[in-house]
Amino acid sequence: MTFEENLNMLEEIAEKIKDPKTGLEDSISCYEKGMEKYKECVELLDKANQKIMVFRG
Repeated sequence: MTFEENLNMLEEIAEKIKDPKTGLEDSISCYEKGMEKYKECVELLDKANQKIMVFRG
């Protein structure tokens, strides 16, 4: 997935967690998925940063 796709999923997950209709178990599951997406975003940003550093010399 791209950074943007992961970010959109994170936003959707956050909205679901904020929803008062979302139960505790679902909130915990969403949190776990959100942390996975967060880690993927960090990895993608790190890779992009490494590419930029190569170009900058």
